[in-house]
Amino acid sequence: TIASGSEDSTARLWNLNGYLVHKFDGHTAPVTCVDITESGRHILTGSKDKHVAIYSASTLREVGRWVCESACGCIASSSRNGGMIAAGDTTGITYVLKSVLSPCGEWRHF
Repeated sequence: TIASGSEDSTARLWNLNGYLVHKFDGHTAPVTCVDITESGRHILTGSKDKHVAIYSASTLREVGRWVCESACGCIASSSRNGGMIAAGDTTGITYVLKSVLSPCGEWRHF
């Protein structure tokens, strides 16, 4: 599975043959970065709309959303220590969230 972001404010999920599996319409500005968690259970997207969204790979529905102070420029995930995501915005702030599945979780700013 491959994920991509687009200038049309969508993220897309593709199979390895290049066929579109799903289009995510949750952002209101271009999607600048995407990541698939190591387990393959979640798709992360970051956008110029200042949001990071997390989607379930099995239901293809949004399961979490967080706000950055400016446009999100990069995103990454790790399964270590119970799961973490990190994002960077265009002002140079790095955000870290302890668990991919803690919708009430708060960003830590660095």
